[in-house]
Amino acid sequence: VGIWMGIYTRSLFLTVACTSYILFSIPVSLFVYKIIFRILYFDFIHILVIFIILGIGADGTFVVIDAYKQSRLLMDDEYERLVYAWSRATATVFNTSFTTVVAFVVTGFTP
Repeated sequence: VGIWMGIYTRSLFLTVACTSYILFSIPVSLFVYKIIFRILYFDFIHILVIFIILGIGADGTFVVIDAYKQSRLLMDDEYERLVYAWSRATATVFNTSFTTVVAFVVTGFTP
């Protein structure tokens, strides 16, 4: 994921920053799982969650970067480009993450 993100963004800083925020979400989710929900069961299959988190986080990153690249055609000011990209990408990132959550919930309840 990090290599593909580096190729797509062409920025070492963005690649490291985005990969870091994705990887830092893993201890947070483990805290919610173990401490808040008090689920003590942990098996090898739970390790696969790392790939799911990487996929969801990278998807959001690619959407925001793509919106920022598209804003170059419309405006020159960096601040306006960031505001435009953020406002355009927010709904898309929410929808992609929400559909992923719904898919996992439906799969969890399907016998």
